[in-house]
Amino acid sequence: MTSATLAPASGLARLTALGVDLCCTLAPVLLALYVGWLNDAALSTPPGWFRSEWLLKLWLDSPGLLTAPPLWWVILSAAWFTGWQVAVRATPGALFMGLAIVDRHGLPPSRMRLLARALLSSLNVLTLGLGWMWIWPSRHKRTLPDILAGTWVVR
Repeated sequence: MTSATLAPASGLARLTALGVDLCCTLAPVLLALYVGWLNDAALSTPPGWFRSEWLLKLWLDSPGLLTAPPLWWVILSAAWFTGWQVAVRATPGALFMGLAIVDRHGLPPSRMRLLARALLSSLNVLTLGLGWMWIWPSRHKRTLPDILAGTWVVR
C-alpha cells in the first residue's frame, strides 16, 4: 500500500481528536487549580476591581500566577501526545475517532519516526499551530510535522 492509496483523515476528524486529547490534558490542570496546587487568584476578581485592572495588577505583581496554568497545560499536552503516540501509536482522541498514523507504505511507523513526529508537533505550539493549518489546503491532509516526519493520518 502506498501513500497514494491511503484515504487521509479529514481535517474535522483530526480536529475532533485533538479536542478530545486537549480536554484530557486540561483536566489535571483544572484539578490542580481546584485543590490549590496552582494559585487560582486570576479566576476571581475582588470586589471593587474591574476584571482587566485585576488581571493587569496580577500580571505586574506576580506574572507566574497567570502563566503557570497555561504553561502546565502545554507541558502536560506535550507529554501526553508524545507518550501516547510512541507507546500506543495513537492518542485516545485518535482512537476515539478511528484514526491511525502510518508511514508511506501504509504500515505502522517506527517508534523513532513517531517520536520525531511528536516532538515536531510539540514544537509546533511555538508557531501557534501554523503547521497544523497546513491540513486545510493540503491534498493529503498532512500537517507540517507529518510531512517532516514522513507520516500520514488515515481513518
